[in-house]
Amino acid sequence: MKTKSVKTQWAPPCYIKSVQVCLAILISATLFFSCGKNAATTAQAKQGSIDMGRVAVMVDGQAVEGCIATNTDDENNLAIVFNKGNKYVLIQKIPGLPIENADEIKSATLITSKYGVIIKDETTNKVWLFANNDEESLQKFESVKQQLGGSYVSITVFGTTVINS
Repeated sequence: MKTKSVKTQWAPPCYIKSVQVCLAILISATLFFSCGKNAATTAQAKQGSIDMGRVAVMVDGQAVEGCIATNTDDENNLAIVFNKGNKYVLIQKIPGLPIENADEIKSATLITSKYGVIIKDETTNKVWLFANNDEESLQKFESVKQQLGGSYVSITVFGTTVINS
């Protein structure tokens, strides 16, 4: 049996150079865009992160984390059930003003104080401010609004009642 020798042919040097240049461009582009993505993600995380402990201190309140369900019984009241009945918050709205229902939030921070109530959906970073309708409460909540930087729903209410069970 005879064996035949096969001669290997190499690509011309200009072809090898162009492959190297293409690989270098591909690697550079990958690094450039992946670094840009991480920077954008980090910026979004910093922008979306709200220190609710600091907000609680600003309104002399107490922050607790858990799940929230809300319900409006009529045009004037909003009921908040915290951790399946561990705490209830009743909010009486000012007649004639709309009130936004937060529905059900699986991961939330609830801040209660004598100045009002604050809810933050930890998943979406949406914040609801329910400020009592007196000058001191409105001033406290103005400082909170500045801390939040415009990412909130603010509602002035007639009053709030917190029931711990």
